[in-house]
Amino acid sequence: MTNGQGACVYDGTNCNCDVRAASTQKGSWTFTTNGSRITEEAGVSYEFCVEGDTMIQRPTVMFGFYGQIRLKRH
Repeated sequence: MTNGQGACVYDGTNCNCDVRAASTQKGSWTFTTNGSRITEEAGVSYEFCVEGDTMIQRPTVMFGFYGQIRLKRH
């Protein structure tokens, strides 16, 4: 099940959006890491870091914009 909410604010130059979604889905996939980059089995590559039991991924969405995904170990 996924729940989401979001809001955007225009600061006169940029439109800054904050979208949040929570999911209880579980899954697995194959990936490799090289420094602070992760590459998934489909060839998608982006930056990541790990803080405690949380992995933060920063995929590029389009035109240089990026999102942030937080995965928490339970």
